Amino acid sequence: MKSLDALLHDHSLSDSVALAEAAVKAAPGSADPRATWVQLLLLHGDWARGRVQLQAWQALTPVAKPTTQQLTDTVAAEIQRERVFRAQAAPEFLTPPQAWMTMLVSAMGMENARACDVRDEAFELAAASGGELLLARDKEETVRESFNWLADADSRLGPVCELIIDSRYCWVPYAELESITFQAPQNVVHLVWAHAMVKWRSGRQQVCQIPARYPLLEDTPDEFRLGRKTDWLTLGREGHYTGIGQKTLLTDNDEFAILPLRSIQFREEALQ
Repeated sequence: MKSLDALLHDHSLSDSVALAEAAVKAAPGSADPRATWVQLLLLHGDWARGRVQLQAWQALTPVAKPTTQQLTDTVAAEIQRERVFRAQAAPEFLTPPQAWMTMLVSAMGMENARACDVRDEAFELAAASGGELLLARDKEETVRESFNWLADADSRLGPVCELIIDSRYCWVPYAELESITFQAPQNVVHLVWAHAMVKWRSGRQQVCQIPARYPLLEDTPDEFRLGRKTDWLTLGREGHYTGIGQKTLLTDNDEFAILPLRSIQFREEALQ
């Protein structure tokens, strides 16, 4: 069987999933083909089959339990995330949520015009977070970019940092954070969730997964599932957008895709 990268280079994502499944059926007792299949299922967003195959992978290779358990937990959080964006659930908060955060949760279930009004009001209430980004331009070069405020470019989130902590899907204000240090993508799973060390102003620090894509639609094309592209749909009003593809952060100077980010260092005090 081809390597995972070779599969994705030569075939569509759906065809790659099918070829990986065929390889597993040809050698059901082999762990490596199943590990490849799992990663492709997660890249495709097939959470149900991904969970089942994670259990099978762990049974075949008990030593892989730290990896399979982390992925199982992360998938559970991603399923909860999708429910939040469908207005079927609320995210978890690590501290009592500020009023503007609960307003953004409520806006998920509102019709577009009313949701835009509520989001505009929430953004006015949120503190701004200045600081500096470190980005990888290529293997040898990094670039620093300063900013006076930072937000998710998706209007449903704005000043919210999405964090997955074990199996919990959490919302945290960027203004509460001291820094985020991102691991450079090492495998295709990191195209779905970026691995990061997050430090709070309170002194807490936590290894987290940060969603690297916006929630998938049923017919999301491969280039968006693979994090190669981001596009925007208007949310009821000019200036309000929902993202498709790779997560993008917006500052007062520019916009930045999440996968090239290596760190975000916030200034000592957030601005009200």
